[in-house]
Amino acid sequence: MSSKPGKISEKKLLQEYELLLENLSPNTKTAYLGNLNEFRRFLKSEGKSITAPSVFDLAEFLKYKKSVCKGITLQRKFSAIRKYFLYLKKKKIIGSEDFDFLTEIRPKATKGDEAHRALSEAEIQQCLSKISLPLYRFVFQLGLQFGIRREEYIKIKLNDIDLKRKRLRIHGKGDKVRFIPLTETQVSFFQRFLEQRERDGINHEYLLYSKTGKVLGRTLQHYFTAMSKQSGVKFTSHDLRVTNATRFWNAGMDIYVISKKLGHESIETTLRYVKPTEKQVDERYLQIAEDLSY
Repeated sequence: MSSKPGKISEKKLLQEYELLLENLSPNTKTAYLGNLNEFRRFLKSEGKSITAPSVFDLAEFLKYKKSVCKGITLQRKFSAIRKYFLYLKKKKIIGSEDFDFLTEIRPKATKGDEAHRALSEAEIQQCLSKISLPLYRFVFQLGLQFGIRREEYIKIKLNDIDLKRKRLRIHGKGDKVRFIPLTETQVSFFQRFLEQRERDGINHEYLLYSKTGKVLGRTLQHYFTAMSKQSGVKFTSHDLRVTNATRFWNAGMDIYVISKKLGHESIETTLRYVKPTEKQVDERYLQIAEDLSY
């Protein structure tokens, strides 16, 4: 189902494609290239080349990986490789008809996959009452109050927190920067942690740190594992992001504002977080419609 790729070499093709990923975050770029290289090795084992893969090749690869990957992981692999197919389409190496056929082989989530969820208010209170270590409590509330991504936690520096102007600077995907206004309560929240940070003798420029005082990196995942165990509530950093969006929406905040503060490129993504029911949508509509009625 693919057309001839011309004389472009595999090395040049992949180098050119990698340049197109420069606007992505380092973690996302690494994931995309890793999945593509996995697909490349699969093709090589079949005597084929990454320079002219077909949709059927991708279907066979996904079938091969299905025995060791959950539905969600399989979907991520598909999305990463689909981006490469989009690049091949723009290069006219594959046709539009071939590319459109990708939707037919998109993996579906399998039963038992854990979807990201919003914590209930009871679970939030349970976490706040049982997570005792100040560092853990701060990380928990950072996610709960600001809905930041996992990679955004470790990027926050001291100069990103402007307590005078009352705003927090977040370095998001693709080096995009967004600002979140701070309430008086949140200003006090940061002030208390900065005092704790000073007592712990931390001397680097990043806000968060490991138990040994070093810059926080992969240790962040250990924090969430420890917090889940300590509180008795299983959750991830992304669950807190979903919880943040859901709480603000339930409180009446406009979905556009929530989307902007989460750093989403489209409202559709935010809607997948808050997942309003038809009844909730109707209630919100009637509440506003009543105020605007003559």
